[in-house]
Amino acid sequence: MKYALVFFFGLFSIGLYGAPLKVNIASDYVPSPNSSADMVTRLLIDISKRLYPQLEIDFMPASRIREWRTLSMYPNTCLYNKVKNPKREALAYFSARPLTAFPANRLVLRDKKGFSADVALNDLVKTDFKIAITKGRSYGKNIDDFIKSHPQLFVVNEGEESAKRLRKMLMQGRFDGMIEYTSVIISEYAEVLGENKISFHRIIDQAPSVFGYIACAKTSQGKQAINLFNKKMAESEVQELIIEAHRDLFSPHERDFISDSLKIAFSIQP
Repeated sequence: MKYALVFFFGLFSIGLYGAPLKVNIASDYVPSPNSSADMVTRLLIDISKRLYPQLEIDFMPASRIREWRTLSMYPNTCLYNKVKNPKREALAYFSARPLTAFPANRLVLRDKKGFSADVALNDLVKTDFKIAITKGRSYGKNIDDFIKSHPQLFVVNEGEESAKRLRKMLMQGRFDGMIEYTSVIISEYAEVLGENKISFHRIIDQAPSVFGYIACAKTSQGKQAINLFNKKMAESEVQELIIEAHRDLFSPHERDFISDSLKIAFSIQP
């Protein structure tokens, strides 16, 4: 009887809302059923489950470059954990509130003892370092502009899971450094950072934190999807879920800073 009622109410809900809006999530990281997803992907999945039966997501493999192309190719496509800027806002509807917040990208170096803890981007011009970046990824306006002006300093990689591949190559000593979030490197390579002589350097030419948003195609389906995400992410329970998900990723100092940044973005008193 209990299962019959669940089935009945499930049919009632679908009847009430109509068929779910099917949304393709284009990403260079597609979660596997046999392994745990990263924090950001888990957040997106959790929020999407709370939107069922109005919305249902499915992941679609795409490189960082191709992700943005899919928005014009498939009208029901969304991306996630994307930095918002005017150029991108011309291509997509962005969520009103962030899904993620991270301390700004760091210059991550291998075996460069004595290099300053705080660096300006122009300091790189005086070196012969080769710094790896992912094609199609936005590192924030100032860093993006510097990369465009000094392409000779950078090793560019593209394709599915390119950022993960670059982190592995850094550990192998294939280049001098990369631009990446501290927490991502630590979560994957905490046990070997010492033996690989990895150091993290604050880039002073950027804002202290970076927000990642949901971005959907500029179509009627994309607008419908972003409206649903906006409505759900306005709920205090979901906002607390997002804040709580970030707490185990950072050092105590960064944890408080990121928590306060999200609260401000959500208009919650820190």
